[in-house]
Amino acid sequence: MDEQTRAALNKGFPREAISTREQGGKKLSYAEGHYVIRTLNRIFGNAEWSYRCTTREVFRERMLDKTKSGEVERWHVSYSASCELRAGDATIVDVGHGHGIDRDCGLAIESAEKEAATDALKRAAKSLGDACGLALYDKTQANVTDEAPPAAAAHTVEEVLTLFATTRTAEEHLEAREAMGAIWASVADQAIRETMAKASRESFARTSKKEGK
Repeated sequence: MDEQTRAALNKGFPREAISTREQGGKKLSYAEGHYVIRTLNRIFGNAEWSYRCTTREVFRERMLDKTKSGEVERWHVSYSASCELRAGDATIVDVGHGHGIDRDCGLAIESAEKEAATDALKRAAKSLGDACGLALYDKTQANVTDEAPPAAAAHTVEEVLTLFATTRTAEEHLEAREAMGAIWASVADQAIRETMAKASRESFARTSKKEGK
């Protein structure tokens, strides 16, 4: 993993990106799954990292719950998940858990399984550095920053391809990847996505060789 990537991973976690929830009478801080995925896209590049999750049901029972509108029968389902994350030259494995409650058993299962998979991915990603959520595991949150979450400027596909074609350093390659990440979701044509991904790989190979000289 190059120094530029390490620096981006250790930059810190923006306070604005922190979400909170009450659990067991305590206020907990956490990162949303979509933010962690966008961070991985920004740092490593779209289609240049991957993960695989396996899930397992650990609890399912129909229970009578007391709600504001009276007693309601609902399904309570719990899942555990194992996630293998591959990013750069790192391979990380971690586990997560999820819970679902719904009158419909299928919806409870879906909620529990998705939550477990997302939790496992976030727990694996946090091992890469503060920018991916590690900063939130420190009670003092010493590496949480007041900087706004990084956002890449919008570019056209042609501009992104030009950026990749003219990269000379690892820093320029990272900037081009951020530009690609900003428009990736809006590009529906798979052929164009593959073209950008190929340009990213070629840029990485070129700038890595120059950094190694």
